[in-house]
Amino acid sequence: MKDRPNFNGEWRCRWLQRNRVGIEKIMFSTEDNVVTGKGVDSDGTFVYDEVVIEGASVSMVKRYITSNISVPMFMRYEGTWDGSQISGWWHQAYHYDYGDNFEMWPIEEEFEASEITEEIVEEVHAGSKGATR
Repeated sequence: MKDRPNFNGEWRCRWLQRNRVGIEKIMFSTEDNVVTGKGVDSDGTFVYDEVVIEGASVSMVKRYITSNISVPMFMRYEGTWDGSQISGWWHQAYHYDYGDNFEMWPIEEEFEASEITEEIVEEVHAGSKGATR
């Protein structure tokens, strides 16, 4: 168990939205104590910024750079680090009630990343059919 998340390297995020499950592939980096991330999911490409870590509490903002569907200006992710993952609630820009659960975790071993990548491809293709954000 780690006291603080290591935001350097590859991560995954699984988010829920009503009956839809989304999987994100994220690359985080830390420079001068500022954490940023870039990633992709079935809705498009995005960045994470405004990352704040206070004890076990973690919050960050997700902003789409390109999108395949209509997406909000930004989404806030607020969760708790348990030593292996961050879990919590994401919500649209100024609508706390419009959101759902998420889990986010670092990929620490190469073999895990390749196995999860295959799962992500399948889930992203399955998840991109139908629902809109």
